[in-house]
Amino acid sequence: MPGKSERSRETARRVRDGLRARILGDGYGPGPLPPESDLSREFAVSRNTIRYVLDLLRAEGIVERRQGAGTFVVATKRTQDLSRLQGLAEEFQTPDISVANTVLRAEVTSAQTTVAQRLQIPVGAPVVFLERIRAVAGEPVSLDATYLLEEYGTPLLGLDLANTDVFRLLEETFDMRLGEASLTIEAVGSDPTVSDALGIAVHSPLLLIERLTLTEDGRPIDLEYLRIRGDRIALAGHVRRSADMQLGNLTTRRDRERAHTECC
Repeated sequence: MPGKSERSRETARRVRDGLRARILGDGYGPGPLPPESDLSREFAVSRNTIRYVLDLLRAEGIVERRQGAGTFVVATKRTQDLSRLQGLAEEFQTPDISVANTVLRAEVTSAQTTVAQRLQIPVGAPVVFLERIRAVAGEPVSLDATYLLEEYGTPLLGLDLANTDVFRLLEETFDMRLGEASLTIEAVGSDPTVSDALGIAVHSPLLLIERLTLTEDGRPIDLEYLRIRGDRIALAGHVRRSADMQLGNLTTRRDRERAHTECC
């Protein structure tokens, strides 16, 4: 909103977040969004503000304006639950929604330094490398690079990598259970190679997840770099404040009074 006050920009950001949540939560149903005049009344702001907010959402790739027809939702954003260790198909596949993979590479290679450190193997040790484009309901949403310990990865090379999650293949092939994973998440821009694979513009927003998965007995087995389209997938989870943080930071008056009573 060029030339507007900071208060106007704050209002626009607030309305954008509210309208964005309504859209992605299917709050308006199928068809075009309500007219700008209706949205203006709903959010108690001017039509100019609504028009600017719709421009912001169009830049995100969530809506598009069609001459003479209105503003339409063009992005369906799905939410992946980080509270559970699961593959993409386990998360999203249903009788009505397909999850399929285009396998770009599936081969044995040598572990470079970072891969070797993460998997706790010598540098140069053989690992199985998989690179796949992951598609949900026919639309590419992620480019995944996976490194597996050779003894676990090699038997997977002859299996159905195009239609099955690696997690499921590991557990079924080796009659084992995966345990837990550590995650690092960054926001990055899509480079030309990723953009070409996913069919998106260069510098499009991506969520880059490094995920190291361990067996039930704590052995690193699977290192992944997941480049997920930020306009199609949202990440969600449930976290709880730990007891040590609660005890170490007595921030409420009741906590301080209780602590004073107990110690004095």
